[in-house]
Amino acid sequence: MSELSYVVRALRPGQWVKNLLVLSAPIAAGTFTETTTFIKALLSMVLFIFASSAVYVFNDIRDKQLDGFHQTKSLRPIASGQVSLKLAILVGVSCFLIALINGLFFNLSVGFVLIIYFAVNVAYSLHFKNVPFIEMLFIASGFALRAITGGIATNTAFTFSYVSVISFSSLCLVSCKRYSELVAHEKYDFRPVLNRYSQRNLSIAIATSILGSFSMYLVWVSRDQTTNIVLAIISLGIYSLALIRFGHLAKVGFCEDPALVLFKDRLLIILLLLWMCIYVGAVYG
Repeated sequence: MSELSYVVRALRPGQWVKNLLVLSAPIAAGTFTETTTFIKALLSMVLFIFASSAVYVFNDIRDKQLDGFHQTKSLRPIASGQVSLKLAILVGVSCFLIALINGLFFNLSVGFVLIIYFAVNVAYSLHFKNVPFIEMLFIASGFALRAITGGIATNTAFTFSYVSVISFSSLCLVSCKRYSELVAHEKYDFRPVLNRYSQRNLSIAIATSILGSFSMYLVWVSRDQTTNIVLAIISLGIYSLALIRFGHLAKVGFCEDPALVLFKDRLLIILLLLWMCIYVGAVYG
């Protein structure tokens, strides 16, 4: 495998699926099919791909020693030494500058959101990753910032309930990830904060975030006068089932990488595809 392929792996392309959230605001508003909105949304998503890649590289540099204790993470290009620290720093800084400079030129507000995203992740990596529950909020905030970026870039209005749905759902996924890590390993050298969690309090976090997602989703669709309310309510039920499925997979230690689960669990794939079809029908039908 060439050095370039190792560098690409270090950018974690498998995690880029998270950046589809940038498109969520214009899709939900029914404006995504407009040419200008479509182009702006895609450009902002590309910016976030560079931004998130810079964060992944920074985190892998920071956690190089800790990742060595994990069966899978130890195989990452930076942790395994396939990408040198010098090259990793060069790649990370390059991605950071590409995202930031182009973001500021593209839309000043988008640039500022990217700065906040970087700042949150640096603060998480340097300190808050060792503070239970707070560290999960920091990770979940990254998903909300993606959704907000898409709204700002396309001049799409977004409500508190919309951002809350994203936030609670993200918190659910992070809680599921932590639960899976807790039950799948006997030692937590790769993530010391796990020593301060228990299955009970993470179960409460998962249940609370699912309930929060359900409640705010209901508020969100009930206040939207432009969607087909019947289809929107049906989509709520399917969305809730998908989150419950995530919770079940977490209990058996299958959610250490939520992004990967999206491509592996057949029932979850079916639920999410069905949800997308019904929700798009509610908005554009």
